[in-house]
Amino acid sequence: MVLTLNGTPVTYGDGIIQHNEIIVMNTSNSGELGTSRADVTYIVKPIIDVGTGGVYNFNLVEFFNHDWIDGHALVVVYEHPSLPEATVAIFDGFADVNETFSINFTNPLNPNEIIFFAEMTLGISFSCCDQKSTVMVNEQLLTNNAGGGDDAIGDNSVHTLVI
Repeated sequence: MVLTLNGTPVTYGDGIIQHNEIIVMNTSNSGELGTSRADVTYIVKPIIDVGTGGVYNFNLVEFFNHDWIDGHALVVVYEHPSLPEATVAIFDGFADVNETFSINFTNPLNPNEIIFFAEMTLGISFSCCDQKSTVMVNEQLLTNNAGGGDDAIGDNSVHTLVI
């Protein structure tokens, strides 16, 4: 068992192997980089279904070397009949994308629409030493200091678990 969410063990999907005290995806040439995914609907849904909405607190306990972990992300995607339909896109980099990543939509987005919203977060699961990356969206600078080896203690082996 690697971790529990609200006291329930988290089960990872196919293609994941045990490696150096942590479960990582079985990828070639990945070194110590690790990203894992798990569907935790069976843990989260019963709590949210009886709730009143708003913020929910979940307890996550790790059972391995904490110094190698950058963090966790709990992504909840839901629908509600009173809300407009929306598109949710969760992109897993875990690949060499030649320093540029583009998303092209069939139809242009209109940020002036009253129901429009867009949110972006970054989970940088490996970086080292004085490495710094620039993040730009639509040619506007968001940061020129993304990354770096300040996200973990110990060696340069840094992992992120996304559940």
